[in-house]
Amino acid sequence: MFGLCDPNVFFLYDSFGQPNIWAFSGMVRLSPNGNWGVAANPQASGSTSRFVHDLVADSFARVASRVLSGESKWETHGIANNGTAVLLTPELQVRTADGRTLPIEVERSPAPSRARIDAEGRVVVWLQGPVLHSVELASPGKRTSLLAEDFVTFEMSDEGRRIAFLATRSWPQLYVVNTDGTNRRQIQSVRDSISAMTLSGDGRIAWVVAAGRIVRVDLELDVATEWLDAATAFDAP
Repeated sequence: MFGLCDPNVFFLYDSFGQPNIWAFSGMVRLSPNGNWGVAANPQASGSTSRFVHDLVADSFARVASRVLSGESKWETHGIANNGTAVLLTPELQVRTADGRTLPIEVERSPAPSRARIDAEGRVVVWLQGPVLHSVELASPGKRTSLLAEDFVTFEMSDEGRRIAFLATRSWPQLYVVNTDGTNRRQIQSVRDSISAMTLSGDGRIAWVVAAGRIVRVDLELDVATEWLDAATAFDAP
């Protein structure tokens, strides 16, 4: 399954392009298996309601509603294949499919700005100020600070082993690191300033927007291939 959205309504389609019955306000991030979604729905009052959607059972649960700015962005949250969601409310909150909240020790300031969870719901990674942190949910009290960078954004592979991120030196560049903080390296095959990035589920391929071009980057071989020479239709988050 995949989702398409405009600023007001989100529509869900299957892999054959057939519309699902789901169509609702706000934006949704899907789990890797397409069975779950975590939605951020801005309200006219200025608050943002967050929901966890079970797309197989055709049900949803409201998680939180707070008066906050900027949290309607779908890319700030994450959800695993088992329905475990990581949410910014603005505190970091991990909520299981059966409604339990898992305790994660996070400083209140600065507020976390982006979070990801692996496909199996075992590892959570989040950005807080200039520092990227990780925790295994089996030991939620043992947080690891991975590295400090001038981060632009990051993504984690489905199996929770690799992180790709953009960090600024003279301009935003692409890097990879393991979720235990090892094997950090810069990708050398894209030298232009990168304005947006996403990561494949297996963590082997990154797609970036560099100097107006859409580029496919093989992270294993550090080889970049230009796919589109103009990305005017690409709306980076």
